[in-house]
Amino acid sequence: MLGKLLKYDLKWVYKLVVVYYGLALIFALVGRGLSFIDNSFIFEFISKFSCGVSVAMVFNILINNIVRLWVRYINNIYKDESYLTHTLPVKKEEIYLSKVLTAVITMFTSIVVVAISLYICYWSSDLIDFIKMILPDFSWSVVILTILVLEFISIYLLRIKLNLKSIFLSTSSISYKSLLFFI
Repeated sequence: MLGKLLKYDLKWVYKLVVVYYGLALIFALVGRGLSFIDNSFIFEFISKFSCGVSVAMVFNILINNIVRLWVRYINNIYKDESYLTHTLPVKKEEIYLSKVLTAVITMFTSIVVVAISLYICYWSSDLIDFIKMILPDFSWSVVILTILVLEFISIYLLRIKLNLKSIFLSTSSISYKSLLFFI
């Protein structure tokens, strides 16, 4: 049943985010392709504009992904759709696990698409030399490990916050609700 929950969560989240993935990659390719044409102000302007739009799409991907995950969680657990979710023959842990796995999978694919689009747009030998000058003992494995650890920590903290919210919402004390506002 976890597979079905994941399938429908991923379909809902990716329905719109895949469009932004495609736009970011298309604008990155256009920006990179037009940057090879020399002696043309118009093509250089369009290239820089396309790379700027690609960077805007990168931010849009990350923010939109987080917002869509949050909206899906709230709708499935607390809104009208929650009646159907809670009547499924599934343990609560599987429902929460599907939400966490959906967040991890979509954030990972978003980070991969962001890295690919930035690589297409801005990677050059001058940039490699600049990075080597700034970071002489640079290791990509440390960066990847740090990103993965930070993502799992953020997902874990999100789960703790959501569990605390569900516990505190059942109480009627105002101090608990004000505490949740700051968590």
